[in-house]
Amino acid sequence: MRAHAAARWLWSATTAPARLARASLVPAAAAYAACARVRVQAYRHGLLRSRRIGVPTIAVGNLSVGGTGKTPIASWIAAHCARRGLTPGIVLRGYGGDETGVHHERLPGAIVVQGRDRARAARRAVGLGARAIVLDDGFQRLDVRRDLNLLLVSAEASDTARRMLPAGPWREPWSAMRRADIVVVTRKRSGPEAARRLVRRIVSSGVPPTGVAVAHLVCLGALVRSAPHPDHHRYAATDVGRLLSVARDVDYVVMTHKDAVKLRGLWFASRPTVLVAHLEPTWELGGDLVVSRINDLLTRHYTPGMY
Repeated sequence: MRAHAAARWLWSATTAPARLARASLVPAAAAYAACARVRVQAYRHGLLRSRRIGVPTIAVGNLSVGGTGKTPIASWIAAHCARRGLTPGIVLRGYGGDETGVHHERLPGAIVVQGRDRARAARRAVGLGARAIVLDDGFQRLDVRRDLNLLLVSAEASDTARRMLPAGPWREPWSAMRRADIVVVTRKRSGPEAARRLVRRIVSSGVPPTGVAVAHLVCLGALVRSAPHPDHHRYAATDVGRLLSVARDVDYVVMTHKDAVKLRGLWFASRPTVLVAHLEPTWELGGDLVVSRINDLLTRHYTPGMY
């Protein structure tokens, strides 16, 4: 958690020490950005190989570090493929195992494979019976050829300075949107007008993709007291003790699905009842575009009557 707090301070604090720390990282950020551009060009010109998986492959990712709703959207796409009669495979890096557990629980019929080598993991999923692949957090995984590229941009983070790692949270510059087939603007706490402003900014930025959709990630539940932990936090018994101290006189503890799959073996029935807040995407604008593009892809690959 200390590392998470330090990153938040470094990237967003306006104090003189934070600004000085960011300034000292500008050369490293410039080098990171240059390496990212060279890598993209190497794949574009065939100097690095992008492997085709052999089944419809859909990538879901973002341009910055942090949550934009990739896991719920990836699960939603996989569920859509399942409704079309195709066994979906979900491929991810699997930091800490939390997203892997979430996908298993949200879609038990999916083939979920995690691994650092995404191309190998995708081929393994196909070998296990997957007939469509969803790459969770796969926008930067250029070693895997994808048929549809969904880029998620959070309305909550839209006003943050676009500083590259390590001086800021951005993995790639704004111009990387050119690689996307569809940009999905997501919002959780922000209102719909903030999402619409971001859509207008994307469209007017000179790098509009094929289309833009807006998804609202609905989370049911209420927190009386907050006990935040960073994404992918590895819980230990001491963490549970601190959580119980915060929740000592409450009726319920609400946690995210990703935290719940990791805390399940550490949380006992005698403790406050746990309510798991599931993020479910609700398409506010452009959802029909996403569905249409996915259906077109699946239809092109599998002729009617094959499944």
